[in-house]
Amino acid sequence: MSGNVLLRAAVSSSRYGAVEVLHDVTVEVAEGEIVAVLGSNGAGKTTLLRTISGVLVRARAEILLDGRDLARFSAPERVRAGVVHVPEGRRVFADLTVEENLEVPAFARRATSADLRSCLDQVFDVFPILAERRSQRAASLSGGQQQMLAVGRGLMSAPRLLMVDEASLGLAPATTDEMFAALARLGAGGLSVLLVEQNARASLEIATRAYVLEHGAVRLAGTAVELLHDDRVASTYLGGALAAGDEQFAREG
Repeated sequence: MSGNVLLRAAVSSSRYGAVEVLHDVTVEVAEGEIVAVLGSNGAGKTTLLRTISGVLVRARAEILLDGRDLARFSAPERVRAGVVHVPEGRRVFADLTVEENLEVPAFARRATSADLRSCLDQVFDVFPILAERRSQRAASLSGGQQQMLAVGRGLMSAPRLLMVDEASLGLAPATTDEMFAALARLGAGGLSVLLVEQNARASLEIATRAYVLEHGAVRLAGTAVELLHDDRVASTYLGGALAAGDEQFAREG
């Protein structure tokens, strides 16, 4: 890992009711680093983000941001501390315009006029199509544009850590490429990003490091380059053919 550690999340247990989803999971994200979290459906990826953001409260975890423990913070308090979660599902206000959608998070944190303008400029620079559609209702946008708006809303909360859950889900290939290019630009600009994605190859191509979750625990961890060329990752997540030595990994996954 390069740079200072911004986030260290050590999750002893995270559960829905009586069902424990995560156990003994630790992830770290450095300043200005993109970290990918890979895994099959049900592996615990979304639960990890919800645990870090405080949306899931039935958890025993140490959530350190710059060494400050946020474990007892509410979800809104974690947002104010700089941990911003863009959940799966393109959650935007359909009846509001693009610009109004973007203004809501800024107003919630009482941003100054100058701060609001600066954040809007950043979002429109990352997603130029939103600038073109700024006066349109969110309901009139394409699915890809709504996803861009959802990420843009996250940026309007002035995050130190942006967590994005399934940014490319359901998007056309060209729009997926645009989304990953935008996330790569944000990382290159110094923003820390924790990315949960089914599109493992695209994630690894923009990430510095990655974790692979299986059955609620970290199965593999390493640099993105290492995992991109790992036979076990290739066979399970990148569409590679199973080699004899990978069959046990596939059965256990």
